[in-house]
Amino acid sequence: MLDYLLKSSGCLLVFMLFYKLILERESFHHIKRFYLLGSVVFAFTIPLITFTTLAEAEPLTEISGNALVVPQAVVTEEVFDWQFLLWLIYSLGVLFFAFRFVRNLWQLGYKIKNHQKIAKPTHVQVLMLTHIIPHTFLNYVFVEKATLESKAIPKEILLHEEVHATQKHTLDVLLLEVLQIVGWFHPLIYLIKKDIQLNHEFLADQAVIKQGYQTKNYQNILLDFSINSSQGPLVSSINYSLIKKRFTIMKKHSSQRVKWLKSLVMLPLLALLIYSFSTSEVVYDDMVAEEFATDYTARSIEIEVLNNGRYLIDGQAATAATFTSVLQQLHQDITPEIRNHIMNVHVNHDKPVADEAVWFIFNSFQEYGFYRIVTYNQEIIRTKGNTPFAIGDNQEQKGATKEQIAEYNTLAKKYNSQPEDNRRFKTKDVERMEYLYGLMTKEQKANAQPFPNIPPPPPLPPAPPVDSEKMSPELQKLGAQFHKKANAYGKAVSAYMKNQKGNTADLKKQYEEVLAYYKSYKAKADEENSGTILPPPPPPAPSIENKVTALSYSKELAEKGAQFYFNDTKITSEKGLEIIETQKNITVETYPYTNKQPEVKIYTKK
Repeated sequence: MLDYLLKSSGCLLVFMLFYKLILERESFHHIKRFYLLGSVVFAFTIPLITFTTLAEAEPLTEISGNALVVPQAVVTEEVFDWQFLLWLIYSLGVLFFAFRFVRNLWQLGYKIKNHQKIAKPTHVQVLMLTHIIPHTFLNYVFVEKATLESKAIPKEILLHEEVHATQKHTLDVLLLEVLQIVGWFHPLIYLIKKDIQLNHEFLADQAVIKQGYQTKNYQNILLDFSINSSQGPLVSSINYSLIKKRFTIMKKHSSQRVKWLKSLVMLPLLALLIYSFSTSEVVYDDMVAEEFATDYTARSIEIEVLNNGRYLIDGQAATAATFTSVLQQLHQDITPEIRNHIMNVHVNHDKPVADEAVWFIFNSFQEYGFYRIVTYNQEIIRTKGNTPFAIGDNQEQKGATKEQIAEYNTLAKKYNSQPEDNRRFKTKDVERMEYLYGLMTKEQKANAQPFPNIPPPPPLPPAPPVDSEKMSPELQKLGAQFHKKANAYGKAVSAYMKNQKGNTADLKKQYEEVLAYYKSYKAKADEENSGTILPPPPPPAPSIENKVTALSYSKELAEKGAQFYFNDTKITSEKGLEIIETQKNITVETYPYTNKQPEVKIYTKK
């Protein structure tokens, strides 16, 4: 509402300034009348005009699961409702002006009904018994009966009022009065109403002069009748305060050339206002918008380029001949249009890859659909229209540039300086660091800031504890699927935190898949009344570089009866905790969601 009010006010102000500076002193009053009325109409309709642009849906960005939201205590405080007060004041104003408008209409109707009337060809004279200055409402001209019968009212004045009646000036005033009820607080409405009523006087004066009456004599008559001439807001009457300006305009005679030139200027003015104060709206393609109504998140495909023209596509072997057929088997639940907005293709991670292979992958994904393709030294984004490096142009970047290293160090230092247990990562910063870090050579990585230890997505909720003997086959199947996915997720988290294997987008995707299995499993368990929900478990195991946290988490799992392994050999929990606490070159992997009991696996680093 505020935006509409500001736009309409801006339009009306520009229209009025143009009138005051360019049109008011000209003598083509009929054009000015319609300009002023059009200004009111256009000022309040232009902001309602909406220009739509058809576009594809915006690409979805990868959502990092590491940006955890920490609940904050919300202190509610009872505050005064200013909005209610403003609406109350506005409503009272509307009621007041509406009452005044109805009262004035009733008073005029009462005068017309209860006084003698004389029908003329173009209007009706209402003969008043009290002393009044002639004035007009609709096609009724109110005059003092005694003055009219004694012929003390000059013909010029009667003709002046007749023009008001025949040209229906009252309709303009009524329109502004109704608008004033709704926008009683708006100063521009009062000002343009004043301009419209003054132009009505210009029109009546012009009509009288064209009948051959002497201008000087007519001006003297107006002076005599203009004193104390106010007869109410709904009527047209002679006004003393505007006499001087009326006298000036009476002497003005605009040429036809000026009339048409200034009239033509109104067209670009209208176009400019429509362009400036209308609304632009992007309408997405129906098919894409409909498909995007589903809340899709970013997805990714991992491609590893092997020797002799062989590839691994999300772990599935393929050759150049079978590449497309293997690719088409992946993510069949979404269309190429959706893939063009959410599918991220990672090639060889931070390992070099030949330009020829990148071009082959790029061309193979054209029909399948992709949002971006990321290699160790380039990023191809579909919406940007860029393509892989040209083959043989020696454009391959050997490591990161100084500027890229400086950018990476700035971002990494920013997050490394934060307390590790209270870091808040921005998705775009994580993606940028991963990209820049992937460009670096081993030597550059050794001399750069260490890659920040990014916490993984939030932990998964626990599975409902159930009695396997009472589980239906469907529930058993859902439980097996959930445990399989949950354990794979825990392993991926450990691998990522150990050496950044994988990326945050993949972890997010994997987390959401496990959560989907959990919801199905929990719903079915609740339906069969097989158990209750336990409190959420601790977060997934951190990397061994943070030994204190790794040890404390392993202790929590030990208290829950976890089975410990050292290089795949069963050991006691006491022995396992001792190894974690004392030895350095080890890797700790946790499996908190196994069917029987949690597991902690410790391996010696090779």
